[in-house]
Amino acid sequence: MLYNNIHILAPYLPIVDAITLAGGILLAWFTGFQSHAWDGSQRSAAVLFAALVALAFVILGGALRVYRPRRIEPASKELRALFGASLCAVGLACFVLEIFSMGLSGLAYLVCTATGLVVLLAIRIIIRSWLRALRLRGRDNRTWLLVGLNRRSARLVDHILTHPH
Repeated sequence: MLYNNIHILAPYLPIVDAITLAGGILLAWFTGFQSHAWDGSQRSAAVLFAALVALAFVILGGALRVYRPRRIEPASKELRALFGASLCAVGLACFVLEIFSMGLSGLAYLVCTATGLVVLLAIRIIIRSWLRALRLRGRDNRTWLLVGLNRRSARLVDHILTHPH
């Protein structure tokens, strides 16, 4: 039997999204530092903030089930769930950073968070478009060949057929 419906890229999306969000935060902070919008002494706090946001995003993304496999979900619903998980992660990182260290200025939090969210949503839209193009050409699939037939292989076939995404 030949089965051909398993996502290849799905396991990497939480990591890609967390790195994108943290990268957007660091990009905004270093751009603001270059333009003298805030003090350079907060560099370690900005790096810690970005790392905490990435960690919280990966944890909350799994807990909030942002990354359950779905191909037919509208983009607005997917991006809304991603935006909500991102805001929760940023809020948690701000809370932890303010409790355990001096933190950043309010303007730095606002600009870094807004830039991180915009970069994340833009990259996610690009990834979604790229995946759609791959799927239209029949890629982003893994082909399975099951040799023999027993109860275990029948359960695997049933599982694959009931969870096609």
